[in-house]
Amino acid sequence: MVAKNANYMLFAAAADKAGCKGVMTGEGPLTVFAPNDTAFEAFIKKCGATKMTIMEDPNLEKVVKSHIVEGTFKAENLTEGTTLTTLAGTTLTVSGGAVNGSKMTKNDIKVDNAVLHAVSSVIEA
Repeated sequence: MVAKNANYMLFAAAADKAGCKGVMTGEGPLTVFAPNDTAFEAFIKKCGATKMTIMEDPNLEKVVKSHIVEGTFKAENLTEGTTLTTLAGTTLTVSGGAVNGSKMTKNDIKVDNAVLHAVSSVIEA
């Protein structure tokens, strides 16, 4: 779904380049907090990178995996103070309708192996 949606092409490209495509298309279930292209472009700018150089960044895999959690967590399960461990080993904490400060803008987007939540920024590893 992420790869097919024009608003999430940079996150999909990053997942592919970081070697996470298999994880994203695997059996699951997963929960993915997906930043849209606007959010990813802001992250690239903040890093002082370009779309091309960010795809070669050695930390890209950790950045992508910091948006993916094993299991299905719908919005109703993401109550205030909920903590989740990402595939990168980082912790996400739900607070005020956001995860680690990244606002959830659309919730419970169901795909074959996952539930997606659109987020307003890249969750930094």
